[in-house]
Amino acid sequence: LESSKSGSTNALTFYPCFFALKLFNQGMKKSTKPLISVGIPFYNCAEYIVECATELFETTYPNVEFIFFDDGSTDDSATLVKEVAAKFPHHSVTIFGDGTNHGVWYARNSILTEMVGEYIAFCDADDIVKRSALEIMMSAIDDNYDVVISSYECNGKIISPKTSELNKMPLDTVHF
Repeated sequence: LESSKSGSTNALTFYPCFFALKLFNQGMKKSTKPLISVGIPFYNCAEYIVECATELFETTYPNVEFIFFDDGSTDDSATLVKEVAAKFPHHSVTIFGDGTNHGVWYARNSILTEMVGEYIAFCDADDIVKRSALEIMMSAIDDNYDVVISSYECNGKIISPKTSELNKMPLDTVHF
């Protein structure tokens, strides 16, 4: 589920419509706060990535791993992510890629292979995530939901799953 427009020339300030999905892993050890794996694919987004990464790393949720996939960027996006990550040494941050631009779905699938969290979320590199977003989403999970989809703000307009086309489709027809 995409929360931003590709090729956008303006930084979008909004709460991204990403999701947390419970991974059913019988052997996973339960902790007080389950681990959330957050995947961030990026390609030539030096203009946005510092603010995106900073906001993510300032999350109020205490147990998060961040996995960035560099989809063949030719700018200094990866260097900027490393510089921001160095300011937040208490977080687990992985940055990887093979130097080739494969496209966002390849990037997301590559990120999925690296995730170890009980829950997953995705964020686009030009998204600005509210610091409490993961904590709020996990409170919904605590209410016994397996999937959480958030509202988001784009250019001052709140977009909600309740008012979107997503709400009009049977779940089995929704493809993420």
